Amino acid sequence: MLLTGFSIAALDQSVIPILAASILAGGAYVFMHSTFQTWATDVVPEARGTSTALAAMAIFFGAALATYGVAGLANAHDYRSLFLIGVALTVPVLIGGTLARARYASPHPDPPP
Repeated sequence: MLLTGFSIAALDQSVIPILAASILAGGAYVFMHSTFQTWATDVVPEARGTSTALAAMAIFFGAALATYGVAGLANAHDYRSLFLIGVALTVPVLIGGTLARARYASPHPDPPP
């Protein structure tokens, strides 16, 4: 969803494409946040508070660093490049997150149907 949203926004920055991109990005964050939050609390149950705090810190630090990194593009109104950077950075996050999550076996397996 995030990759599609950034791609749409990179192509056209008028109202409808940006609205669609915003909805897709919001949906992606809903799914990613709940998945990462659950994962952070399951990885090391005895250090649940620490892992949750580290996950939150990584999210906020990453967002701050990314905002700082593209501020010049936003100031120059070069939104196409800004969103293309979003596309480029989303690909390795998507692949890395998927592979890392697939390697992790939950201590709470789903009950049989």
